[in-house]
Amino acid sequence: MLYATATALEDIIVGHVQILAGDVVGECPLAKRSLKPQRSETFLEEIGKKLGFKTDRMYPCYVGELDLVWYLETRLPSLEFGKLPVVGFEVETSERSRKHIKGDLFNLSQLHPALGVLILLKKGFKDDRKFNGLLEAAKRYVEHARGRILLWTEEELENLKTVA
Repeated sequence: MLYATATALEDIIVGHVQILAGDVVGECPLAKRSLKPQRSETFLEEIGKKLGFKTDRMYPCYVGELDLVWYLETRLPSLEFGKLPVVGFEVETSERSRKHIKGDLFNLSQLHPALGVLILLKKGFKDDRKFNGLLEAAKRYVEHARGRILLWTEEELENLKTVA
């Protein structure tokens, strides 16, 4: 299951049609829905569940909480909460400081998921210049972050509509 999950995540990353257990998965029924900032976490929860994950919002980590986590339940000894985090999400729906973005990346790295995703939604910004500046800074931060962390915008979220 973990290998299949890693393969599924790899397909999400490159935006290809998802193949699970040898069957091509068609267009997600959510594809007609436009992604607004307040719906992004619900959308991510639905996709995670369709991919076979359990999901939690406000998932506790060492220094705070992550907006959303896709995880697998397991009975491995000494595993906190019996949950193995696979993908962690920090979703920013409005203007934030660079310091806030660094905190998001720190939270993702402290969780130690197989994949961390920082999502910046342009619709939440009043000024394109501020969004583009923060996006460029976030790209630099992600390049030097510990662990596998991706930076997504609305475009990558739109690509998820074909996944599950």
